[in-house]
Amino acid sequence: MPHPTSSGQLAAGEREDAQVSRLLTWLSATAIGFLVGIGAKAWFAGHTTHASVLWSFIGLIALNMLYYASTGNRVRQKAGMIVIVGLLFTYLIASGGESNTGPLWFYVFPPLLFYLTDLKTGTAVLLPGCRGGIPVSRPPSDLRGVQHGFQDPFFRRPDLRIHFLFRA
Repeated sequence: MPHPTSSGQLAAGEREDAQVSRLLTWLSATAIGFLVGIGAKAWFAGHTTHASVLWSFIGLIALNMLYYASTGNRVRQKAGMIVIVGLLFTYLIASGGESNTGPLWFYVFPPLLFYLTDLKTGTAVLLPGCRGGIPVSRPPSDLRGVQHGFQDPFFRRPDLRIHFLFRA
């Protein structure tokens, strides 16, 4: 017979997982709305490639939502969301995003990542991402598709950016 405290903890953990899944579903729906709007703005500004890439992420997010709705697999829902958001943020950082705001996504991804995972997994995912962000953000960049041009000397020093991220 299970210990009463452990079964209560199991129930509490299950409720928390259900709340996280509901939050991810709402975040996904909200992200779709924002991506539609930002993609439309980019399209009408003549940035058709940028709009197309943003709209392709709508399809990925919708597929993740449909997969969860049909299977109820919360672990895959979280993993799918982490991969999709990681790819989206990588694209936004590399392309400069809207008005060169791409590097600001370095501040958005870690809290989401650590909320959805534990410390060990979050760190294992985040460190390669930060290392990958250094060559992308080091001007002048020879990477294909990178369009940003940072003027602030702080943003030209990737070692300072990474140091600042871990100090914040």
